Amino acid sequence: MVFIALNKYSSITVYMLFQTANILLLPTAALGKLCRTLLILVIAQQLAPDLSAKLIFSVTSISDKAELGAEKYPFTFAFKNDGDQSVEITRVKTSCGCTTAELDKKIYKPGEIGEIKGVFNIGKRQGVQKKTVTVFTNNLGQPEIKLGLDVTVPKLLEIKPGLLVWHLDSSPDPKTIQILPGDASVDISSIKCESDAFAVQLMPMEDVARGYEILVAPSNMDETQRAVIKIFASIEGSEPKTYFAHALIK
Repeated sequence: MVFIALNKYSSITVYMLFQTANILLLPTAALGKLCRTLLILVIAQQLAPDLSAKLIFSVTSISDKAELGAEKYPFTFAFKNDGDQSVEITRVKTSCGCTTAELDKKIYKPGEIGEIKGVFNIGKRQGVQKKTVTVFTNNLGQPEIKLGLDVTVPKLLEIKPGLLVWHLDSSPDPKTIQILPGDASVDISSIKCESDAFAVQLMPMEDVARGYEILVAPSNMDETQRAVIKIFASIEGSEPKTYFAHALIK
């Protein structure tokens, strides 16, 4: 394409952009603005990451069941740079502090494979746990990638309720905590109250196999009190665990 710009003195400036053979007559100011725009576009194209770089993950979501009694669940997301330009993973972010994820390196060449390895710390969690890993890249066409992690943690036992409450103006009648069986064979070996303000007694439930009851009674109702009740459990196929319930006078 050939542009001819005429100023008020009829001098001719020729700008040649080799696209077509068309000839356009433009005022000098308009042509200058067009040239500046084209220059900005060229510079931006040179500075911007190539959009042809692309990470392809073999799976973007993992659904699994943790082993009985496991404290941690390790996971891996494998990927490949399926583009023809290098791509940089600038950071990896998890949805909560109980989950970690890391990379061996940040820059991956065309055709190169990599892995994001992580660990979900189960702790005392039970049931379905949903976590997210977000991958950020320098590729404008793929600035972030969401990866999902759904882990079902076997329910070893259920404590109902986890907190017993008495009010200072109420009667000091005993209350009961139920320990119900879950997905494993669990025996409660003993219990211990951390405060003398409450008396505790462990008893098997008559109508629930492998179920227990803890009878909790305040020693006095003269002042506010708080206590932790430790429950020591022996679990088939796993290490012994300690669970907690709470008692409060307020």
